[in-house]
Amino acid sequence: MNLRSASSCLGALCVLCALCGNAFGQNYDKRWLSGIFYGEGANFGDFNKDGKLDVVSGPYIYDGPEFTVKHEFMPREPSDPLHYSKNFFAYTSDFNKDGLTDILIIGFPGQETFWYENPGAKKDAAQGGWKQHLVLKVTDNESPVLINVVGDDAPELVCMSGGYIGYATPESSDPNQPWKFIPISPKGDYQRFTHGLGVGDINGDGKLDMIVPSAVGVAVLLNTAP
Repeated sequence: MNLRSASSCLGALCVLCALCGNAFGQNYDKRWLSGIFYGEGANFGDFNKDGKLDVVSGPYIYDGPEFTVKHEFMPREPSDPLHYSKNFFAYTSDFNKDGLTDILIIGFPGQETFWYENPGAKKDAAQGGWKQHLVLKVTDNESPVLINVVGDDAPELVCMSGGYIGYATPESSDPNQPWKFIPISPKGDYQRFTHGLGVGDINGDGKLDMIVPSAVGVAVLLNTAP
């Protein structure tokens, strides 16, 4: 088995490790969620508002704290573990401000990103729940991130699109509409398989900056907003 297939299988198994109280965090309780490769990404969120964190992995939500009960929130599309999936990253947030945690799925690089609306009591996709909303038609770069870069009350999708570095932000008047991509760089040769993208306060001024690859190495984009 090569490195790619090995990493795919690890992603498919989606191991949840609960810290067991060791002072140095060396003991874990391993829970196998699935032996089918649905996607590379997974995340946490209290989707059913019971005060306990649940897991989203592939097309399923696994109810915490036991993670033995699962609910389908998007169509099931098993992937070949020797190749990539169409489910690269999973992020969670309350995108429509209704008090329920929603799910954002970044698909294969260069393709669409969608967020899925938490319907509350209607847990499964088969019940007509978890409505899909388009975030961005083209999400480039192999490591986009959902993070609040502008200091408002909603996270942005930091990525590349159309040859630009930038971020997509929700429409404040209607969260169901596609997000607006705001470029912050000159147009370059950035594309779907561009590697490397980081966000953090590099110069210690309290604002989030970006670090990205460039033609001759690495570039830092400092946030100059007032």
